[in-house]
Amino acid sequence: MLSTSVIHQGVATYSVLLGYGSGPPDFQPVWPQLDGWNFKEGAPEKVGGRQARVLSYKLGYAQGDNAAVPDAEKNGTPVTVWIDSKTLLPLKHVIAWEGHRWTEFYNDFTLDPKIDAKAFELPR
Repeated sequence: MLSTSVIHQGVATYSVLLGYGSGPPDFQPVWPQLDGWNFKEGAPEKVGGRQARVLSYKLGYAQGDNAAVPDAEKNGTPVTVWIDSKTLLPLKHVIAWEGHRWTEFYNDFTLDPKIDAKAFELPR
C-alpha cells in the first residue's frame, strides 16, 4: 500500500511538470506511461513536527524510445517523499528534473469532506 501511495504521488507531480494547457487546435497532449523503481527507505525524519518515513525512488517512462531502464541512473528522475508515519499521507515531496528542483509541503488535508449538493448545480 505504501509503495502504491508513493508512486501515485510521484506520478501526480510529474504530470504537473509535463504541463497542462489548451495549446493550438491540433494539440494532442501526451500522457506517458510512467514507472517507478529503486525504492529505498531512508532514516525517519520530522517534517513540521510530525514523524515521517522517508522514501526515495526513480521515476521515468515505462515504454517507448525514452523508456527508463531500471537501475540506469541517467534515465530516472530522483524523487523523495516524506510520508506521515501515522496517517500515511504525504508531508513533503522533492523532485529533481533537468537541473531544477521542486519542493512541495503538504500540511492540511480534509478527508471525506461534506460538500453541499448545491456546489454541483449548473448556473441557470
